[in-house]
Amino acid sequence: MYILYSLVRINSILKNNKIELEDRIKSNNDIEKKIIKELSLYPDVIDELLKSNEPAHLTKYIFSVAGLFSKLYEQVNISNETDIVLKSSRIRLLNCISKVITSALKILGIETIEKL
Repeated sequence: MYILYSLVRINSILKNNKIELEDRIKSNNDIEKKIIKELSLYPDVIDELLKSNEPAHLTKYIFSVAGLFSKLYEQVNISNETDIVLKSSRIRLLNCISKVITSALKILGIETIEKL
């Protein structure tokens, strides 16, 4: 439920912040770097799942991603960000988080939801 709640929150932020994305990327927060690093591990997690046939690796991973998103949500307010490059970068990051969580849930056979 926690992961689905995180996904609903991410998608709500994305829906309410439709802007033209900048070509430049900007980050000024350590949690953003941690999220990027964690997202980069997704292919390795999938490889491990395929080798071990143990879905626990994937569930632990998406729980970690959702937890990092929660920390980001507590630390920054994307909707009120005035730096357009920073806001655009954070929206891109949320898009990536959403895609990874959605993909992982699909692999696990869990349907996503739009609202709670």
